[in-house]
Amino acid sequence: MVLKIEQPDDIIRIAQERYMKGTDFRRVSDSREMREFYDKQTELSGVKGLVESGGEVRIGDIAGGSGRQGDSVRRILGDKADSVKIDVFDISVEAMKGLRGQNRIVSETMHLKAADGTYDILFMNNVPVPLSSLEGYVRRMKELEDKRDHMLEMLNLAVDSVVKLNLLEAVRVLKDDGVIVLGVDYGEPRGKPLSRESLEKIVKDLPLKVEEFQIRKYDEKLVPMWRNYGSDIGKPKFVHAVLRKTGSDISELVALDEQMLEFSLRQFMRIEGFDKALEEMAKAKKGE
Repeated sequence: MVLKIEQPDDIIRIAQERYMKGTDFRRVSDSREMREFYDKQTELSGVKGLVESGGEVRIGDIAGGSGRQGDSVRRILGDKADSVKIDVFDISVEAMKGLRGQNRIVSETMHLKAADGTYDILFMNNVPVPLSSLEGYVRRMKELEDKRDHMLEMLNLAVDSVVKLNLLEAVRVLKDDGVIVLGVDYGEPRGKPLSRESLEKIVKDLPLKVEEFQIRKYDEKLVPMWRNYGSDIGKPKFVHAVLRKTGSDISELVALDEQMLEFSLRQFMRIEGFDKALEEMAKAKKGE
């Protein structure tokens, strides 16, 4: 297999395709064992208080797949569920099959199809960064040994930029004082435990404030489920966090991280052998 890679966007595209064809998150998200996770997210969102204060509450579920988070919100609100409007964003039409009572929007996380200041609450549950999967191929390929550190350095910079751009896009579509309810495997990012301090470091230059940070352990059955999905978690621990929007001026921040993303990927493309790692990832996508 010979890939045609001319622009940094080609790398992002290949990583996205690999993720789309190589994983089946619904088996995990739709499991009974994940229900407690989604209910905790609903609790932390403060949606009950917003509904009780009157008026319609707008909710966005980013990379929301089959809509389990919205199901949790409606179940907990009961007869008050008519006061919420829920939009589910996902790049996969297949993942959103079966959605009921929620509006599906085919959309990438970095480029949400929504107007500025639309949502009171955004859920970001285990939002994937497909580009990070490329790091694993670079680490495993013996022929890249003398170039591995440089490649990983550039990929780390790129992934960091994607994470920030995802958060900045969420800030864009949030109302003033709105919240992001973040749910992520405790071992992320990149297998390192996520502490409150490390999360605050990620958002320190963004118009976001960490208001809540909890680590909770769930059913042990989730470990093999997540491993079958492709995430090698060691324990069924997840982080729940609430990030409050503190400002709207993000244009310079977005431009800076877009420049960093392009720079790091172009540097990656200049390293001899980078295409071999992409070819291995593409082969895995096709099951070759």
